[in-house]
Amino acid sequence: MIKSLKVIAAIAFFGQAGLASAATSALSQLPGIDDIKLSLPVSSPKSNSVWVNFRISGFSNSFSFSDYSQNIQVNGYRDFDSNFRFSGRIDNENISGSLNRGFNEQAYTFEMGATKLTVERNAIHYKVAGMTAGVPVNLVIRGAIRERAYSLSYNGLELTSRKEEITGSVNPSCDKKFATAMVSLLAALQTEDMLGVVETGLNYPNPFVQNNGTTLTYTLLQPVDYARITVYDMYGKVLKQLDGSTFKGENKVFWDGRDEYNSGGTVMGRKIYIWQLELTQRGSPNKLIRHYKMDAVNR
Repeated sequence: MIKSLKVIAAIAFFGQAGLASAATSALSQLPGIDDIKLSLPVSSPKSNSVWVNFRISGFSNSFSFSDYSQNIQVNGYRDFDSNFRFSGRIDNENISGSLNRGFNEQAYTFEMGATKLTVERNAIHYKVAGMTAGVPVNLVIRGAIRERAYSLSYNGLELTSRKEEITGSVNPSCDKKFATAMVSLLAALQTEDMLGVVETGLNYPNPFVQNNGTTLTYTLLQPVDYARITVYDMYGKVLKQLDGSTFKGENKVFWDGRDEYNSGGTVMGRKIYIWQLELTQRGSPNKLIRHYKMDAVNR
């Protein structure tokens, strides 16, 4: 029997005074998501649905969820290196884990208990591979570049996260520890999106139709102190690095479409590229990194 799983979210907004101060605050001081409840299935078909408190805090860069009737409790937070750390208990057993991202790399490493995974970021999905309790894991989390929208389907576990909610279902036969690890992974990805300051990101025109470059455009909800743009090919090779604008509102940076590091300034061909936007705020140890797909094929 498959029971439903759902997160219901309510966003907490600043008052007028808070809005005035938010424009100059560090990234870690942005408002977060409060009062999120997650309904998990129980193993016995005679039991009622169990409600789990799931909370994302913008002030501490953290999240937590708990299911006391099933003895599950997990807390997570983003550390000074912008990686996530997890700790908690499942059936009176202590658990801990992490989601680490190498600097300027396209992949994360995720560990929680017996689950050890590589989470490789691609244009439209994360490819997840590794082991859990000695069993191979190969799955896809779709939506890596389409921000704030992720979906996972694997061995009786169905999860979808979009903006302020996570919905899905869990088959009772699914291992509780693995299901908890996957919810933790999605919660970390969702938390990272919610704590961001980037509202949109795109490029126009197609940079390689007339070899005249393209303009990268992104909108900031508040000013930042430093912005850097890095353009990659689909294999993670750096093609170009640019200093970006840091103002609140719409910002534009021009790229001439040339590979600065690998081919002596040659104009790149018609392929798909990724551009990374990295933002930092003076006085904050955190870096905010976003990735966008650059579609550079014929139209």
